[in-house]
Amino acid sequence: IPAAGASAKRLKSSKPERVRISHILLRWAGQKGEDEFAKPGVAPPQRTQAMAELELLELCEELIGQDPKTLGARFKAQVLKRSECASALNVPYADLGWIELG
Repeated sequence: IPAAGASAKRLKSSKPERVRISHILLRWAGQKGEDEFAKPGVAPPQRTQAMAELELLELCEELIGQDPKTLGARFKAQVLKRSECASALNVPYADLGWIELG
């Protein structure tokens, strides 16, 4: 029977076969056509695509720059506050499902 430490080390070093994905969507002015993924009741955005990208990059830096143990809760809070996608209302929040790696 392997020692508990060896088992934990093996789990940490092994790569997952699949991961679950969630997202935060920011819409931008000038998008063509009807947005079927828009959160109901959200006004059309006034930001440019570059502004939306910058806002998302800043949000990523903010989320990554804090305690990893609280990342899930902080991400959920930002999804509810900022995401303009209808998936933000789903539980789990903004869930896109699982993807296979490789």
